[in-house]
Amino acid sequence: MLKISLALVGEMVNPQQMGRSVGILGMMYTLGVTMGPLISGILEVNLGWTFFFFFLMAYAGGVGLLYFFTENPSPQNPSRSGRLADTLVFVKKALSFPKVRFLSWAAFSLFFGYIGLMTFIADNLKNSFALPSDRIGLILSMTGFWGILASPLAGLLGDRYGRIKIAYLGGAIMIAAIIGLEVFTYSYFKYLILFAVFGTGAATAWTSLNTLAVEIVPDLRKPVASVYNCFKFSGYALSPLLLSLLYIPFSISAVRMTCICFVLLSLFLASRVRL
Repeated sequence: MLKISLALVGEMVNPQQMGRSVGILGMMYTLGVTMGPLISGILEVNLGWTFFFFFLMAYAGGVGLLYFFTENPSPQNPSRSGRLADTLVFVKKALSFPKVRFLSWAAFSLFFGYIGLMTFIADNLKNSFALPSDRIGLILSMTGFWGILASPLAGLLGDRYGRIKIAYLGGAIMIAAIIGLEVFTYSYFKYLILFAVFGTGAATAWTSLNTLAVEIVPDLRKPVASVYNCFKFSGYALSPLLLSLLYIPFSISAVRMTCICFVLLSLFLASRVRL
């Protein structure tokens, strides 16, 4: 759904307002990401972890029904066959642009670093500091609460100063927050602040990269958005698996340092995108 929404925003809005519009989309996405850890933590503490899956089922069903009753279907283009082979032609064409490949790998690296920290910090807080799930959820949700505020602002700044510069700013904020987690001794309040900073940086960087995804090749906006999000969420999928190889023998510090490296790699790859 995210890649379709991203491409539709690119088609619906004026190019001069692209950053702001993608920022608003990012704000809504971040709101969902924010509420996930918080709601699941509250449900687990009060009703047991199995109840969360019933909640998730009911919520997904409600969203589906809401879409069913509010959808305004657009007319189908009869010239399009809809065959998978035809779709792959557009994907291959999108991948033929070096800037699409650089941007997609930048998204992969940024998500790798982002979700890696979020995944293993939760386990570290539970095992090292015996925090209950609802308090861990609040810490993780701080990334989203501040990301909600940062996303539209990052979009406006990107429209004014350029996407790559604002992506650099977001990445630098993320790195500063991770260094803070490594340097400062643990306290619950410190972690709330540091994850708020981390979320601000992540939302700033993501807004810029997402905006680039819908404007670097306007004629292939949907295929580019598909390729971009495929790489992006591959980072989400692989990060916990690969970083577990570091977390188990070397603990959370190794994960933090690796996440910093991937954020830096993302910024380097983004710098190679030529508009």
